[in-house]
Amino acid sequence: MRGAAELFPDSKLHVGGDEVDLGCWRGSARVREWAEKQQTETPSAGSDGRGAGSRPSTRDPIEQAFAAFVSRAVGMTAAAGRAAVVWQEAFEAGADLPPTAEVEVWKWWEGRGGGPPSDDATTAEAERAWRRALAAVTAAGHRAILAAPWYLNLGRRGHADWEEMCVFESFSPFSSF
Repeated sequence: MRGAAELFPDSKLHVGGDEVDLGCWRGSARVREWAEKQQTETPSAGSDGRGAGSRPSTRDPIEQAFAAFVSRAVGMTAAAGRAAVVWQEAFEAGADLPPTAEVEVWKWWEGRGGGPPSDDATTAEAERAWRRALAAVTAAGHRAILAAPWYLNLGRRGHADWEEMCVFESFSPFSSF
C-alpha cells in the first residue's frame, strides 16, 4: 500500500473486496482449517460482535477470514497515510472499517454471495436494493459512493438502459426505502 500511495498522490486508495469467490476458499481444506482457527481472532469479531465503526461480523469462518483480509488491507492503507475505499461486499462481510473508509455501492440486488437473483430485476427493485445499501453504509458512519445505476454493460439488470442512465438523478430524496 505504501508503494501505491507513492504512485498515486490521491488522499484515498481503493482496496477492492468485490466479487470474491468464497467458494474457492471453502474448497480448500487448508484455508478452512486456518479460517476456523482464526475465527475468534478477526478484527471484526469484537466482544459485542461489531468491529469499530463496522457492520456486525458473521459467524461463518470463511466470511470472517474475508473480512479480516479486507480489514488488514484497510489498516495497511491507513498506515500509508490514505483513506480506504472498499466495495460493498467488504462492508457487508463485516470488515473492520474506520470512519474514514468509504464504501462503493454497486449491486442492484440484496444479500451476500452468488450474484443477482435473476436478470429480470425491475428498475424499482434495483433502486430499492441500492438505496437500502446506501442507508446501511451511511447509518454505520461511512461515506458512500454510488456506482449501481451506471453500469453500462448491465442494462436493465443494473438500473436502466443507457438513455435513462444519462438523465438519472441520484440525489433525489432517500425517503422511499
